[in-house]
Amino acid sequence: MTTTTACLASDLTLVAAARRYLAARDEAAPGGYASSTMVRIALDRELGRVLEANERGVLIELAHDGGFLMAADDDEAPRLASLCARPGCGVALADARHSALFNTGGQTPFVCNTYIYLGDPKPVSLPDERGRASIAGLDLRRLDESFADVVCAHYDIIGPQFVREHLRAGQMYGGFTESGELVGFIGEHEEGSIGMLRVFPEYRRRGCAQALESLMINLHLARGYLPYCQVALDNEASHALQAKLGFTRVPGEQCWVDVA
Repeated sequence: MTTTTACLASDLTLVAAARRYLAARDEAAPGGYASSTMVRIALDRELGRVLEANERGVLIELAHDGGFLMAADDDEAPRLASLCARPGCGVALADARHSALFNTGGQTPFVCNTYIYLGDPKPVSLPDERGRASIAGLDLRRLDESFADVVCAHYDIIGPQFVREHLRAGQMYGGFTESGELVGFIGEHEEGSIGMLRVFPEYRRRGCAQALESLMINLHLARGYLPYCQVALDNEASHALQAKLGFTRVPGEQCWVDVA
């Protein structure tokens, strides 16, 4: 799984301002984690460049795909939104209500809840030098580019080009039966969230999703990351999975918009 040090090229004054703003939001939030947690994680992991930061908001440009992450007070949100309203780009918003500031060409924003994992490592081994692990009879393996077609057949949110990039970077894992049949897969998005989880219909309700996500949790913990994921509001099965795994939901609703 790869990371980038692009954030090191940010103006250090902006990085410090971003940390102060995000820390203040966390301090005011129940449990110490605000709706802007995803932005803080991207900052901590140096996944992008801080473009703007002050006592009222933060805007980060992701290094990998040129998307943006924004957390802002209501009076600062319009200005920051104007700086990242590039046609064709994606913008993640810590506060879903700010989606109204963007022209989406009529496309409905992806509104979600963000979950963070604050627990202990799961009972699954970390991948060995071959990229393999196991749990409850399921063989977990790092996927290579030869699996691009099957991943694209079951997951079309990010497109074939990005799927292949994820696979080449070693960012995706699959679950296999003892007979070698692929049951599903999981990966990590550019902003650092656990995602791209799919379990094929014939293998659902067997604990496969829990096993795959447990592996990703342990990978993130081993690297010193705060594991997190984002779930669409109406995805009841995924909400139940995060609760079963011991995730905590941060306040509010977050969203992604595709700028038209």
